Amino acid sequence: MFQIHDVPFKSAVHELLRNDWGHHLEPIRLQEFDPHLPNDVFIHVAMGFAQGLKLGEIETHPKLLDVFSTALFNLRSSKVLKHYSHDQIVQLFTHTHQLASSNGQPDALDVHRTVNRIARLEPANVDMSLYKAALEFKWNRAPQESLDDAIGNPVFKSQNAAYGVAYVDVMAKCTPHCINVTLLENIDTMVRPEVALRFIETGATFNATNDGQPSALQRLLKNPSDAFVTIVLNDLSQRGVSLQEVAHPGVIDMLTRRSMPMAAAILRRYPGL
Repeated sequence: MFQIHDVPFKSAVHELLRNDWGHHLEPIRLQEFDPHLPNDVFIHVAMGFAQGLKLGEIETHPKLLDVFSTALFNLRSSKVLKHYSHDQIVQLFTHTHQLASSNGQPDALDVHRTVNRIARLEPANVDMSLYKAALEFKWNRAPQESLDDAIGNPVFKSQNAAYGVAYVDVMAKCTPHCINVTLLENIDTMVRPEVALRFIETGATFNATNDGQPSALQRLLKNPSDAFVTIVLNDLSQRGVSLQEVAHPGVIDMLTRRSMPMAAAILRRYPGL
């Protein structure tokens, strides 16, 4: 007799899903069962339920809670998420949260804990669709907490610029008014210029704020990386952004003393210095 934790049982469930849901859930139709990652089948089941599909009598709340709990636990190690869009994963988070709340057990499926860990790049190589979905779910449901987490967020220290770019894109979609303050608070410690430039492309401004905060340009010059500062300044100058705010002899001398001659040379190009 099959046991629920047995690999043969999970393989049988996978084939059942392919037969019943194959026309509605393309990833389950296209994917062969992987005995090395047997719990991926629970992610397929949870995805189907989140999209309103039915499967026998497993629609009762207690059984669903077990399915979704197992799916959440295995999200970060799953190899099938690449076949789902980040919108579908957001739908999974939303449905899971609503399911637990409607059953009077909001803590039974701790969606927010799972989302928080993913949004802080745990693990560092988290699936991109999963990462974007976690960010979007969190920004939409807890915007103030998300804004607090944006300051010094691990994504801005990541060497993989794709995560930082995705972070900016999700923020622009959910809370575009937070773009500027997030740039101001992080540009002096960012490690990938592509991320800073993505902030610029999505509407960040470079003027001093009303409360007297230094502008993003001033904070940029505090970044210890010559390459980072140079790439950002060069890109801005190529786009015709005025650098007069920081392009004066005192700043140029400071950059030269810090062994950042390339950044200083870019500022020297501006007339009237």
